Formats: sequence, structure tokens, C-alpha cells
Amino acid sequence: MNKVKSSTKNLDFSKSGDVAVSTAERVKSFQTDEDPSFVELLFQYGRYLLISSSRPGTQVSNLQGIWNKDIEPAWDCAPHLNINLQMNYWPSLPCNLKECQEPLFDYISSLSINGSKTAKVNYEASGWVAHQVTDIWAKTSPDRGEAVWALWPIGGAWLCTHLWEHFTYTMDKGPGGYLETNPSTSPEHMFVAPDGKPASVSYSSTMDIAIITEVFSEIVSAAEILGRKDDALIGKVRDAHTKLQIPGRKADSQFY
Repeated sequence: MNKVKSSTKNLDFSKSGDVAVSTAERVKSFQTDEDPSFVELLFQYGRYLLISSSRPGTQVSNLQGIWNKDIEPAWDCAPHLNINLQMNYWPSLPCNLKECQEPLFDYISSLSINGSKTAKVNYEASGWVAHQVTDIWAKTSPDRGEAVWALWPIGGAWLCTHLWEHFTYTMDKGPGGYLETNPSTSPEHMFVAPDGKPASVSYSSTMDIAIITEVFSEIVSAAEILGRKDDALIGKVRDAHTKLQIPGRKADSQFY
């Protein structure tokens, strides 16, 4: 099972709760007895639920999450896009659990693929659309049922707001803009994958980048010798070189 790496400051509302009292009793007494530490417990419980039901590499957290026990669950235990799925992920950033959003982003990507067909077939429109009720296969068409809940084509748009919110919290632009090799291996070498198992296929191995950098350099040198350094191809090679993620290279380094 993948581990979620996160750190958060302690939430402390100063008043210590009576650990000898059961949680059920604390729920009952909360109506009349202010218990700030119980709010802390509820906060941490929410973090626990998201960590448990949405880890990198898993499916999104649906209506009953991983705790559904029924073969035919209520509402199909499906991701519902008119608030339920969004609500599941609202705590992720305030609770310092940005990794838990990865399944959501993977799911949005799948919805966008299926939703492009739905937009074309149902609305004769470009782009993509997703309706209220979806499923593990990222269904995007309207669901069976009454229009008051089944026909709601703004689910995908609402989910997209999570993408921007993730950026505003993290300000992480990611590795975007780099040219990568994929699939990539480092000949006869393996590594430990996030799931703890040995693996060999990745992307942009150091060996790949080193060889490509050397080839680019030789192409440019050959062009200079042949008097063709201004050719369009050489310009493309120079541009591609600036987009390689080369370890140790300074951001303003030049390539000749």
C-alpha cells in the first residue's frame, strides 16, 4: 500500500478531553458540554478517512468509500458530481494531504476522454462534459432517472476548479515544459517502485538524457563544420536541448 507523506501542525484547542469517556458518549454530551478537543478528534478523523480511501494509484473516494459492504449499495456507491465527490476532497489541501488528490486528478483525466465523446454526441459541441452520476469506468453521459438530478452537465466543470485550487495552494508548476523519454530503461538496472516492488521501466533515465545531450552536441558541431549552423533543424535541436532536465545544469547555461 502506498504511503501518503504529509506533515501538519498540531491542532490544539487547549481543553483536554476525557479519554476515559467513549466517543459515543462525547457525541451525546457535545450538545450541552463544550468540548473543543472533540472538534480536534473530528478533524483528525476526517484526515484519516481521506488518507484511507484516496491514495496515489487508487480509485477516487466515492459515496461510501472503501467501507461499502453491499453488493448492491445505495446509489451504486458511485462518484456523484453534483457535490459529493467534490466534498470528499475539500479537506485535502487545508489538511495538508495534497497527495490524496492524485486519484481525483487521474479520474478527471479519464472523464475528459469519455466526456469529449459525450459532448460531441449529445450536444454537438467540442470540449468535454460529465453529468451527475458517473462510475468507476468514468461514465460521462446522463444517468437514468429524473432530470432534476440525473441531467446535470456541469459536473466536470466543477471538478476542474480543484485543479486550480491545487496550484494556488502548492504553487507547484511540476515538471511541465521538459522533454522526456518514455518508455525509458537504464540498461540492466532496476529500482524500487513506490509499491516496494522491483521495476525497470520509467521515463527520462539519466543515461537517456546523457546520450541525447551528447548527440545534440555532435549535431550542432557537425553543422558548424559544414557551415549549416543556421539550418532550421539545428534551431530545433538547440531548442530541444534547453527543455531537457539535465541534473546539475544551471538554468541560464548556454548550448553551443
